[in-house]
Amino acid sequence: MTNPGERSAEGQLPPDFVRFHRRHATLWLRVAHLELGAREPAAEVVEQSLIELATVWERASGPVEPLAWRMLRRHIVRHMQRSGRTSAFVSTAAFDPAAFEALRLPPKVFDTLEHRIALFTAVHELPRDHHEVFLLTRVLGQSNQDAARLLGIREKTVRELRRDAIALLMQGLSEDDPDTATAARRVLHLSRDQLAELDGPIGLFRAIARLPDRQFEAMTLRYVLEYSDETAGRLLGMTAATVRSNVRHAKETIARTLGLPEIPDPD
Repeated sequence: MTNPGERSAEGQLPPDFVRFHRRHATLWLRVAHLELGAREPAAEVVEQSLIELATVWERASGPVEPLAWRMLRRHIVRHMQRSGRTSAFVSTAAFDPAAFEALRLPPKVFDTLEHRIALFTAVHELPRDHHEVFLLTRVLGQSNQDAARLLGIREKTVRELRRDAIALLMQGLSEDDPDTATAARRVLHLSRDQLAELDGPIGLFRAIARLPDRQFEAMTLRYVLEYSDETAGRLLGMTAATVRSNVRHAKETIARTLGLPEIPDPD
């Protein structure tokens, strides 16, 4: 299928521009569809972004990915302003199996539509930088490296924003859900894949990501998000002593997994 604007680009624009558009058009269309809620206006916005990018292509200096991303976001906002509508992100993502499946969550973590709406509402309400990083890396499946290139930031910054987004999501869902422990657990499981990406030479974080649920939750709160035993216990609906017990068992599990005599506190 021809991507929006591709037919008009063939033979009229520089080959490197055509290649760039082919590489990014599907992602652009996905972003616009999530925000606008329908394919037709999404395709229109992508076409407008393509036209604007084409007019400055030869004069652009430095990486073009951040420039193209800003143009796309600007045209999305303009379309919403012209149509008098707000973002459709929450409803589109909540009803889109692909958006939810991309998060790779355990089946029972977000087991109702209400939970999914709460999750994507919290994602939508993240600060802009956190939202864009989470959107690209978790909902749209881009690598940290690709997200960094698109946003014009360092890969280290992407990792930091992802980490902080998880903490903000946990805080937001916990405040809105009377069942604080359940809400906290839902968001904690968003960080399993992220932990593996933080791995050092011995595979410690990958081993944490593979822990049984309670051990994983306790270790993540204590050593990744750096909460105290008492705060972790409150969030998980257990005593501080139970948190310590889960952490102790988690360290024993990790030690066996890695073939080490003991596991130091990760930092």
